[in-house]
Amino acid sequence: MTDIVLSDRQIRTIRSIPNSFLRAIRAAIGVAREWRRRYRSRCELASYAYYERSDLGFAAELDAEIAKPFWRK
Repeated sequence: MTDIVLSDRQIRTIRSIPNSFLRAIRAAIGVAREWRRRYRSRCELASYAYYERSDLGFAAELDAEIAKPFWRK
C-alpha cells in the first residue's frame, strides 16, 4: 500500500479552509443523506401491494406519503 504524502503547501491550503465552509459541506451531506433515506423508504412503500399497505395502517396516508417528492418532509 502506498502512503499519501502531502507537501507543506498542500497542508497549509487544507488548514486554511474556513470552519464555516466545512460545516456547510457537512450540513449539505446530511441533507443529501436524509433525502436518500426518504427516497428509499418511499420506494419500499410503493413496492407493496395496496392490500399490504392497508395491513400496515391507513392506506390512504401511505399513498399520500408515497406520492411526495423526496425533498418534502
